[in-house]
Amino acid sequence: MQQKDLMEWMCHQTGYKCEYVDMPDEELTKWWLDHGLPTDMATGDFSQLPMKLCIGDAICCGEMLGNGSMNSVSDTVEKLTGRKPTSYQEYLLKYKDIFPKPE
Repeated sequence: MQQKDLMEWMCHQTGYKCEYVDMPDEELTKWWLDHGLPTDMATGDFSQLPMKLCIGDAICCGEMLGNGSMNSVSDTVEKLTGRKPTSYQEYLLKYKDIFPKPE
């Protein structure tokens, strides 16, 4: 899974059309700041956000997608919880109502 693949999947789910733009972490951090995402969990104002997410979380997830850390699958979740793991698609679809909408 790569970032572009995830974005394309989300667009397919919503009908929203966008363009993937790869940018350095510093530039992405500024973009998130300009769009109101808090810098940290301890002091962030999440009152206008649909979920608690800070810039560090977004940057870290992007890095993990980019370096392939999310490509491997194991049985750890099932061993620890006794239930099958949730796919990223199932998880993200819980938040489909906050995905961008077609204009």
